Amino acid sequence: MIQRPYQKMHYDEFEIAQAIYGPSYISLESALSHHGWIPEKVNVCTSATVKRSKKFITNIANFTYSRTPIKSFMLQVRRTEASDATFLIAEPWKAVADHIYVHDRSWRSLTDMISDMRIDEDSLLGSDVTQLENLLTDYSSVKVRKLLTKFYTEILNGYKGN
Repeated sequence: MIQRPYQKMHYDEFEIAQAIYGPSYISLESALSHHGWIPEKVNVCTSATVKRSKKFITNIANFTYSRTPIKSFMLQVRRTEASDATFLIAEPWKAVADHIYVHDRSWRSLTDMISDMRIDEDSLLGSDVTQLENLLTDYSSVKVRKLLTKFYTEILNGYKGN
């Protein structure tokens, strides 16, 4: 395709993120925003990687890559095609698990997490809890599994929110 000088090119930052530093997939706040779990527009494209954490500032976007455990790296990551772009993205609960791991979160309850991250309760409560259940045994960090187990128990016990 020939690009005319007066035409603007469309870049998909999620697709570019994987080309800059890999292996990686979209996760953390970017994935949660993409899935509609958090209301904010994320100003930095956040990804998970098994390599060292890195940041890249470009004219297109700012990209951060956070190291996550290799054992659970591709759990609940799916290939997505959207608006002429193809990229890998974490399912919502996997993005939460990665967030806990990367930012060393230790919330006391589901309410604390929802409040701290401004997560949409309807999205969370309407989510596929089997994804959360699978992470309880498969995510390699014990700390993450314990916190996810706490959230899973709260949901099973009929968490109603505030």
